[in-house]
Amino acid sequence: GFYLGKYEVTQAQYETVMTGNSEGLNAKPSQWPNNNARRPVEKVSWNDVQVFLSRLNDMEETAGRLPTGWKYVLPTEAQWEYACRAGTTTAYSWGNDINSSRANYKNNIGTSVNVGQYGPNPWGLFDMHGNVW
Repeated sequence: GFYLGKYEVTQAQYETVMTGNSEGLNAKPSQWPNNNARRPVEKVSWNDVQVFLSRLNDMEETAGRLPTGWKYVLPTEAQWEYACRAGTTTAYSWGNDINSSRANYKNNIGTSVNVGQYGPNPWGLFDMHGNVW
């Protein structure tokens, strides 16, 4: 089993963890002006995310908020697919069609949007079919 956050990591959350990092990574890596705090973090590499996760794990362990032996990691592709489908057998968790009322996909609006703006899948997970590539 595994747990998955119900929203993408926001720019504000990323900044909180990454401010003052010794690796020299930008704590505000967004391509969008004005640091949209409730939008998902983007413009980060897999390596950047590994630094983020290491720092997050250290912070949560130090604060006593992470059970012994647990840690934050990126989901595998299989875990993500399983969580995205949420027990459904259709192309998308809501059916076989996609439109801009259900997801922000393929730049249909040209920018990311605040996390959770679209409805959740049957397991309560948001933005599984879009927002950030």
